[in-house]
Amino acid sequence: MTVPEKTPLSKRTWLILLFALFSLLALLLVAYLDEAPSEESLALQADFRAGTPSPAFVYLYGLDAPEDSAPEALGARRLADPASESLPDQGGLALPEGPLFCGSRDDRDCMRSLFDGTAAISATLASHAVLRQRADTLLRFNEYETQTKPALEEQFPPFQYLSRAWRLMLLQAVSLHQQGDTPQALALLGEQFRLARAMYAQQDSLVGKMVFTRLLMDSLAVQSLMLGRSDGLVAERIEPLTRDEASLREAFAREFAGMRTMFLGLDTEPHFWSDNMSVPAWLTRFLFKPNMTTNALARHYRQLIELSELSPDGFAVRLQEPVFEEAEPSMRNMAGYGLLRALEPEAFLGYVGRVHGLAARIELFNALYHERKPWSAIQSPFADGETAYLEEGAVCVSQPLEMPGYSSCLPVAESFIAAMH
Repeated sequence: MTVPEKTPLSKRTWLILLFALFSLLALLLVAYLDEAPSEESLALQADFRAGTPSPAFVYLYGLDAPEDSAPEALGARRLADPASESLPDQGGLALPEGPLFCGSRDDRDCMRSLFDGTAAISATLASHAVLRQRADTLLRFNEYETQTKPALEEQFPPFQYLSRAWRLMLLQAVSLHQQGDTPQALALLGEQFRLARAMYAQQDSLVGKMVFTRLLMDSLAVQSLMLGRSDGLVAERIEPLTRDEASLREAFAREFAGMRTMFLGLDTEPHFWSDNMSVPAWLTRFLFKPNMTTNALARHYRQLIELSELSPDGFAVRLQEPVFEEAEPSMRNMAGYGLLRALEPEAFLGYVGRVHGLAARIELFNALYHERKPWSAIQSPFADGETAYLEEGAVCVSQPLEMPGYSSCLPVAESFIAAMH
């Protein structure tokens, strides 16, 4: 039996096979390679502030130091060795507690309760004089820059102590009011508001920005209740928030820097899927592209920044249509697409809404106590043709986002409501 001779492959067949091989290699190369950083990604990286020493941040970082220690010394130790000094509750200074430090997320009843009981206020101010003085010192710094690196497990300053210290400062003004010196009390509140607003404008982290938003809103509530209890006093006009003050550009740039660091750390990570399972680095790269993921994330952060820099009515109009461009699935970045879906950028809209809520509260305050308008004559900053309304002891305007505790309402005194009627 004769074996048939093998027919050699023709030149045309060889060319087809070579073309198929090169095409496959090209497809594999495309599937493996990542994108370059987008312009939006590069812009956010440029907006991230880092590297400038900040005595204000160091002081805040140690705000809870024991009474016989310097806050800046504790803050410096924590920055030098974060593991050596736990945050936020083991600095040593007593944290004020009790009914006077009620939560202010629904600040109508809470802020009113501050005007009850002279003896309790005097005792509290005496017991926590050190913390109140430290807050006053902090607010007089003329600079601020976060010194910690953005990370998922970042150690934030002891903001709880700052919030309680701010309540002490408000109580100091309430005490003056109860003693019959309302003009001096309002002058003190005005000075505190000015100092806190200056630091609010310099906050470069989302947490810090929201903390100072809350502080300013509480101050406006106390000023409103105090003015409503006082006949014939006209408040000084508070300047509206500027675009730069309201902008969350630096805060979201910092959030982006933290996420980008995490994504870059996952690049070719053999334990990407599980600590108990190791896969080849090349396989992880086929399924996860850090730059493709961060480029898509950068678009979301850019849209959030733009929303924060709009006027309140512009913000309301923008929310009438889809805000975010949904990330498109890609076979080249299946794992990155899954991570982006889990992040839910819509959850960040509330932070933008809180800033616009502060802007609305300032407008309400000016209209009620500087221009002396009845609430029914106050135009909503969010929509033409809508006016303010009274709701459960507060003058409100409708806001396009529902956010308990950060609504566009300003608590008012019962005597003020009676006088308006």
